[in-house]
Amino acid sequence: MSLSLWRDISVVWLFLLCFIGMLIPLAVSFFAVWGMHKALQQARIVLTSAQSVSGAVREKADTASEQVVRPVIGAQRLAARASESLRVLTGARRR
Repeated sequence: MSLSLWRDISVVWLFLLCFIGMLIPLAVSFFAVWGMHKALQQARIVLTSAQSVSGAVREKADTASEQVVRPVIGAQRLAARASESLRVLTGARRR
């Protein structure tokens, strides 16, 4: 048994250990990426439906705020008209 035989055996042994040692992180990485891909697909479905619901909520909130603000703006406009009419009739200067 020469030294070259032991060298060749140790090289093959070292190669097998390194190969097996790298298969484990490679498999973990593969399944992590695969799981993230599946999670992203599910998230897209959920986020698409959430986007449509939030759009409907935004539309209803805009409509409700318009209905609430419209009388307030009308009253403010009426008060401004009355104030301006009184100012013009009395000849008062603007502040």
